[in-house]
Amino acid sequence: MKASYMFYKLLKLYLLLWVVYVCASSRIHASNVAVFEKQLAPVFMGNHKTSLSLIIAHPDDEIMFFGPTLQQLDLLLPADIRLNIVCLSTGNAENLGTTRERELRQAVNFLFANSARNMELFQLNYTDGMDVTWNADDISKSVTSLVLSPQGSDREILLSFDGSGVSSHLNHISCHHAVERMLQDNEKVHSAIFLDSHSRNPLLKYSFFIRSLSHIAMEKLSGRTNLGSIRLFNTYPQYLALLATMTNAHQSQMAWFRYGWWFFSSFVFLNDLKIVSK
Repeated sequence: MKASYMFYKLLKLYLLLWVVYVCASSRIHASNVAVFEKQLAPVFMGNHKTSLSLIIAHPDDEIMFFGPTLQQLDLLLPADIRLNIVCLSTGNAENLGTTRERELRQAVNFLFANSARNMELFQLNYTDGMDVTWNADDISKSVTSLVLSPQGSDREILLSFDGSGVSSHLNHISCHHAVERMLQDNEKVHSAIFLDSHSRNPLLKYSFFIRSLSHIAMEKLSGRTNLGSIRLFNTYPQYLALLATMTNAHQSQMAWFRYGWWFFSSFVFLNDLKIVSK
């Protein structure tokens, strides 16, 4: 009896939080704009032809982990900044590589259907696997040949995983090391933006939109936006667009447990970012 009563109370609280989240969209957007103008705009702006390249390990990483960042940057960046998405493997660990490659293209088309931005998707064929480490030099050469050609942008910003990777996935960590290598060795790479994986703190990883609401509440009480951190939130409509992209495009990955991710993971609601520049 006590267990069922507690479950009922928690369910009521969870649903109430969803109502608050839905109603907070305008404040979330205002917070994103303030953070972008103070922290991110200086990285992209200038008298250079600039492009942004997302380096991911598997099809669906762009939605499962980087959705809020992609959606906010597409909304706030000037339309002349090109977006490249480089996926290093087809996610073929379960022999679904061809399917997942097709799904990634569908997801990109779906998510950016209303975008005027020039973008291109590059699919590579590194071996997918939780225990597989990719060579950073090989990745660096592959990405350089695709998006850092002499005819391309004057300045490149790279976006990828941090050094821990989500759930310490070795493929994610390999992406990070390759981006570090390019930042160090390639004069065109101006900055790298890394996603905080919260690998050491599962509570942050599975706090759904709680932190979004808490930060918005603190900003409202203090009367100012916290610009000490680079944190991009999804509004409720943006979250729905991301969820629709996942369920319609990445159908092969929508096992039952994936729905838990979409209701409890923080990555589909907000991204904590760190910028490293030369």
